[in-house]
Amino acid sequence: MKKLLFLCLLIIFGCSDSSNEQSSPCNYQPTLTTGAVTQITRTSVMLNGNITIISDNCDVPNNIEQGFVYSTRIQPTISDFKVNVNGTNISTTLENLIPNTIYYARTFLTNNFGQFYGNEVNFTTTSIQLPTITTTAVSNITQFSASSGGNISSDGGANIIRRGIVWSTSPNPTYIPGIISPQFGTIEIGTGIGTFTGNLSLSPSTQYYIRAYAANSVGTVYGNEINFTTQSSTANSSLFSSGTFFCDNVVTTVLDVINPTTGKTWMDRDLGATQVSSSGDLYQWGRRADGHQCRDNKVTTNIRSSTDQPSHSYFITSSSSQTDWRNPKNDNLWQGINGINNPCPSGYRLPTITELVQERTSWSSNNSSGAFSSPLRLGSGGRREDGGSYISGAANYWSSTIGNIIGLPPSAWGLYFTNSSAQSMNYGRGGGLSVRCIKN
Repeated sequence: MKKLLFLCLLIIFGCSDSSNEQSSPCNYQPTLTTGAVTQITRTSVMLNGNITIISDNCDVPNNIEQGFVYSTRIQPTISDFKVNVNGTNISTTLENLIPNTIYYARTFLTNNFGQFYGNEVNFTTTSIQLPTITTTAVSNITQFSASSGGNISSDGGANIIRRGIVWSTSPNPTYIPGIISPQFGTIEIGTGIGTFTGNLSLSPSTQYYIRAYAANSVGTVYGNEINFTTQSSTANSSLFSSGTFFCDNVVTTVLDVINPTTGKTWMDRDLGATQVSSSGDLYQWGRRADGHQCRDNKVTTNIRSSTDQPSHSYFITSSSSQTDWRNPKNDNLWQGINGINNPCPSGYRLPTITELVQERTSWSSNNSSGAFSSPLRLGSGGRREDGGSYISGAANYWSSTIGNIIGLPPSAWGLYFTNSSAQSMNYGRGGGLSVRCIKN
């Protein structure tokens, strides 16, 4: 009887234990942290975060996406802007954002278990700024001109739409479009960041204030102000040899200009010119400034001179078989600073053909455009033929180099250029050509 009771109890307890047995539940706990935003610019930032997951007794989730969501509204979701980034410690760079705008962002995780989000952070993209610009030092200061420019180191986050130089005889010059005068002015010089240079048209013996400027969609900004004074007029007749005849009583101003490529120093204008790049007198080779060189001198004679200094100021004409105002010729004229009949002021002389060629090869283009844009600003003053008539259009400059070619009349070398070309030319000495003096 006792054995039967024990067996029944054993069966009851055994059945009771089996009916209470259950499996462990799924424990899925993602932890999402949105970190500090870094590298904030006008249109981009870097988002940082961390996503860790505790998963016990759970099936592998499917349809997994994770990363960042962001918006200009609070509490962004996957319905807003979304960037998928895999991993635990995650980062991504957002680009093409709107400047000066508040954004909200947070980490996210979504799968078949649901949607999960981290803490929200916000950031503000930086705004578009004015450009950053400095004014470069003033150089090549002459009586009527100077050079300066600027350096734009930052566009402020927007395209440079305008840049250049402003100047005035009063401090703090400002941008006035289309104005250029000796008293104040503005010149525009391209677009974009970087350095630029321009030339200013000025008045002698005048103090100027200059600033570089740059503009973007925000506005116009100016560089540091620089002041300088143009050179004074040095129209001193005592600089020229005794007996020099000044056409229209105008004494050529003596100012220097240096070609940085050749290192040579020249007068900044032709003999007889009233300003840079304007036409001056037309000399017969080797002849002094006795009045024959004046453009309005219409008096001519066909009697050639037997001396180095004729007793008159007539333009001496010659035939194609003679091409010299002197008979007999004299190859020693215009040779050096102390040369006979040197028409240049004290300390200057006629250049050799080699020196003229060196200047020509330094031009940006081998024509009148290159000549004009060179430091010497050579113009096209035409010439006077051996017979006395005038020819305009081309440029013709004497050198001191004789051009005695066997079988040809006396000649000398010079520089010739037009709109299409430039070259050395052998001229008859009886023609009237321009003279640009070089410092000895």
